[in-house]
Amino acid sequence: QRLDEVASTQDEARARFTERGPVLVIAGRQLHGRGRSGAAWVHAPRATAASLAVAPGWSEGALGRIPLLAGMAARSAVGAVFGIELVLKWPNDLMLGESKVGGVLVERSGEVVVAGCGINVWWPGAPVGMGAVLTDDPGREATDRLAEVWGATLVAGIDAGADAWDRTAYVAV
Repeated sequence: QRLDEVASTQDEARARFTERGPVLVIAGRQLHGRGRSGAAWVHAPRATAASLAVAPGWSEGALGRIPLLAGMAARSAVGAVFGIELVLKWPNDLMLGESKVGGVLVERSGEVVVAGCGINVWWPGAPVGMGAVLTDDPGREATDRLAEVWGATLVAGIDAGADAWDRTAYVAV
């Protein structure tokens, strides 16, 4: 579901989730995004802000793999859409060189897991330590496509099951 503006994609995805299956919420602008441990999320003028709500049905012990899958899915989506290879910095930062260009946040409420992904796609004059994936604005369609690819990749990883998790692949990036 594409929305022009939301307070939080995490909250929207959680509220829209039904037992019928995963819900992906994509926002053109997120007013109150948050990072790990409640940190504020600052995003670029052209950014991907998306959250996926799902009930994975995984064991309690395996749920800790979902943030790692979400990071791998974000890295893969940026490569697929823009042809740019990012590095994952433990536990949830997406890096391009020394600049943080994105991150993932995973929250759980009962059986529902909500994975969020924020990626700065274009940001002229980004603050020190932050950056963007591209130097030119690709437009809203590109950020929506990035969110869709991320969501589909994450759903595929979750559907494959907790035992399909490849720790070696995660450590390699």
